[in-house]
Parts: sequence; C-alpha cells; structure tokens
Amino acid sequence: MTDYLFLFKGGRPSESSLSPEEMQQHMDKWFSWIAALRDQGIYKGGEPLEDGGLIVNSDQTITDGPFPETKEMIGGYVMITSKSAEAASEIAKDCPV
Repeated sequence: MTDYLFLFKGGRPSESSLSPEEMQQHMDKWFSWIAALRDQGIYKGGEPLEDGGLIVNSDQTITDGPFPETKEMIGGYVMITSKSAEAASEIAKDCPV
C-alpha cells in the first residue's frame, strides 16, 4: 500500500453563491465521502487550507502569500492509502468536490 495525496484546487464554495440549504447539502456529501474512506480504513488525514500565509523564499526572504489571484490555489487536501495510482484515481472519482 502507498500513500496518495489529493489536492483540491480552487478553494471553498463562496458562501454568497450557495443558500444555507445548498451549503449543508455540499458539506453532507463531503462528510459522507470522508466517512466512507474512514470505514474502508484508507483515510490518513486531510484539512482545508486557509487563504492567508507566508512564503519563505530560497534567498531567506519572507513575503505574503499565497495569493488568491493564482489559478492553481489549493483549497485543501486529503491523504489516503491505496494499492496503486489507478485505484487511488478511482477513489478520487467519488469525491463530491
């Protein structure tokens, strides 16, 4: 078994774009998917990522970041264990986001 990291691009849904009911439905799907991974014994961990932060550059300077203008903003991650990359890819297809 090998660990695989799923990265979620684009951040979280805007609270202004979803009604409270739609947000609850979205979160219910997410929690159900995570629960299924746990039940299968393959969930290793995961967290949403905050919008702010600092970047430590190779020249030891520190700048603000990451920047929400970037096209590849990472909104969170999940780590699982799986027998192959192909099997992990199939698991990822069930992700609600």
